[in-house]
Amino acid sequence: MKYQFKNKVKVFRKWDGSNWLVSLQYQEAPGMDKFATGVFYSEDFASVKHMLQTAIAELHFAIFMNVDEL
Repeated sequence: MKYQFKNKVKVFRKWDGSNWLVSLQYQEAPGMDKFATGVFYSEDFASVKHMLQTAIAELHFAIFMNVDEL
């Protein structure tokens, strides 16, 4: 399952049988997926919501600081 945010942060969510696998990716420009991000595991998706908010904030900070990798 993929979610697209207006700020070009893509969120991918997948159930692996025991945990939610959630990853974020930032597309700096069309065709430039420089900011592949962390992966988060949780047994219930409700707790993933908070992790996503934190990760998106950290991702935006990294982009602001011009960091290529998190």
